[in-house]
Amino acid sequence: AKLAAVLQRCALHVGADSGITHLAAALGVPTVTVYRDYDGRLEWTPPGSRHQQMVVPCPCIPKLQSRCETSGRAECLATVTSTDVVAACLRLLEQS
Repeated sequence: AKLAAVLQRCALHVGADSGITHLAAALGVPTVTVYRDYDGRLEWTPPGSRHQQMVVPCPCIPKLQSRCETSGRAECLATVTSTDVVAACLRLLEQS
């Protein structure tokens, strides 16, 4: 309940594909979300123009792996820059 109350006061939520992001979207908070590109992504992406997606290609996804084979982490997510995230946030806020 406390998290929902905090999210409702936000002008924007930036996050990864997570429960908190989905809660923010359900509460009507505009979201910028970073996703690894996988088949189920479209099923779980919040609908509407108030939600910006940043989709990162990931070579491990076709093998249904949650981690990168070489490093044990999702290296693809490290390709997202703060400049890209800020640009997505500004685009979304300009629409509001």
